[in-house]
Amino acid sequence: MNEQLNMIIKDKYNNDNLYVENPTAYFYDLNKIKENIANLNKYKPDNLNVFYAMKANDLSQIMEYVTKNLYGIEIASYGELEKAKKYIDCSKIIFTGPGKTDKELEELKKAKIKTINVESIVEAIR
Repeated sequence: MNEQLNMIIKDKYNNDNLYVENPTAYFYDLNKIKENIANLNKYKPDNLNVFYAMKANDLSQIMEYVTKNLYGIEIASYGELEKAKKYIDCSKIIFTGPGKTDKELEELKKAKIKTINVESIVEAIR
């Protein structure tokens, strides 16, 4: 493991061997995310709208950046809708979650979400 990362983990977990020996964590490199998005925007066709899948990571620093640099946000739950509304206008949110409840569908309608992926004819009718 990278020494710097090892030191961060030891410091964070007060040298508790259970965590230090078997760390479970996700580390995100915001600079790399910015670089990837810049490349995506540079090379994508003009008629392609890119949506960030919020379920991948909803950390505020990432959400603030992607909502300013990608077209929109893809969400899969009512909870994600509430979070996404803090960062972006509802017109740029798409909903693709499976097994939507009646409450979720009603809230999507109230929020004026324009694109909802439906899983079945029954769901479309609801």
